[in-house]
Amino acid sequence: MGTNFVYHSLQVGAVLTTRTITITTGASQQIALLTSGAILVNFQNNGPANCTLGDSAIVANSGDVVFPFANREFYPVSENFTTWARATSAVTVLAVTEYGVV
Repeated sequence: MGTNFVYHSLQVGAVLTTRTITITTGASQQIALLTSGAILVNFQNNGPANCTLGDSAIVANSGDVVFPFANREFYPVSENFTTWARATSAVTVLAVTEYGVV
């Protein structure tokens, strides 16, 4: 699965923060950023289930599905960016990495 890329004049810099989040199947979970300013955010699904990213009303088989060991990038975004995640069939682990720009 490829990643979406939005052209921007800024260049990706160092890792600002990284963390893992356990995503459940019962309800969507909101993910907010930990850093401020224009950044790139990478979501990597460490598995074992598919993970859906989208708005607060996403259901198991709709939205932007990130398969195990695949990732999704949002760039550029700022500190007011949030998204929602939901595991499609079992609990899964989502790694969230925020990169600065130069």
